[in-house]
Amino acid sequence: MSLLLSTCIADGTLAARPTASIDGRLYFTTDTHQLYRDNGSSWDEMKPSAPAATLSATSTAPGNFKIAHGLSAAPSRISILMTSAGAIWAQSTAFDATYIYLSASDTSVTATIYVFA
Repeated sequence: MSLLLSTCIADGTLAARPTASIDGRLYFTTDTHQLYRDNGSSWDEMKPSAPAATLSATSTAPGNFKIAHGLSAAPSRISILMTSAGAIWAQSTAFDATYIYLSASDTSVTATIYVFA
């Protein structure tokens, strides 16, 4: 059995990071380029493995869309970093051997998709 991790990541400066209080929430610091995980009472620095691919995703309309990930097999997980207002999230079947399946809240919503082998 494999574990699928598809997560939206908030971002901003280290000083602007919210108070820890929501277990599992992720935050990427744009000034120090570090990823933190909220454990409910404090922030833990995470050191994830390097992604096998980094993709840009832009929705052309609200709703479902797909992008090719370019790996030779299905990814083990993906992470989504929003780069605009609105939201992009993984569909219930998030990926297969060729595509990543996403949904968007609006037209022209953008995100960076980190794909892990």
